[in-house]
Amino acid sequence: MTEVPSLEAAHENTRFAILSHGTQEDPIYNYFNRAAMETFQYEPEEIYQLPSRKSAPPDLRVDRAALIQASVERGFQVYTEAVRVTKHGQLFQINEGLLWNVYDNEGNRVGQTALFDRNKVVPLEGNEKVS
Repeated sequence: MTEVPSLEAAHENTRFAILSHGTQEDPIYNYFNRAAMETFQYEPEEIYQLPSRKSAPPDLRVDRAALIQASVERGFQVYTEAVRVTKHGQLFQINEGLLWNVYDNEGNRVGQTALFDRNKVVPLEGNEKVS
């Protein structure tokens, strides 16, 4: 039987990124574990004020919104690649990730969570910084 990691171990993990946002009109991030913070290069006091749309470069936000909507409709979405942007404007590609809906005890959708393996993240070279 596989041992389930503790919440602290999942939070401090530096390989598997876990991040989450709410269901506001312009959703704000409400959770980043250490791997997600290191990937996106944000500090906790910054990330919990950031609209999640800003994790994608402006020209790919429509694609990001479509991925999120597919997850809302299906309950989850596996994606093969997604281009995202760090706090400092550096582009990177996530290869293979999972996005799923989060529900409260009454069955109301309260957000979405994403998971990806940092070993499958590729910096995109030759791209200018995105602001």
